[in-house]
Amino acid sequence: MTVKRIRNIQLVPISDKYNYISNQDFWVNLLGFIPLGLLLVWLPKNRVTVSTVIKATLFCGAVSLCIESMQLFFVDRFTSINDLILNTLSGALGALTGMILFRRHVPASALCSRRGC
Repeated sequence: MTVKRIRNIQLVPISDKYNYISNQDFWVNLLGFIPLGLLLVWLPKNRVTVSTVIKATLFCGAVSLCIESMQLFFVDRFTSINDLILNTLSGALGALTGMILFRRHVPASALCSRRGC
């Protein structure tokens, strides 16, 4: 008895060749990393800058890449570039939202006192 394992890896973005894209999968991937992006922007005690948002986005992309890579070892899962793209965009959206909210709700004097101005 032989066990046949078929490994489907979707490397072409926005391709529905294997009919794996569903509305639920799209929204879960898009909204799933927003909290991580927010958290990564709010954790540092210094002023939120564009470099903080870029670092948070890269971290979310790296976490998503690890998750997609681990799915190669599970029989019932598949790896898709769409998931990687959507998760990274979701982390960026969360980081940008965190930057806007952080700047709006923290007075400049509090930011200055944290940095020792």
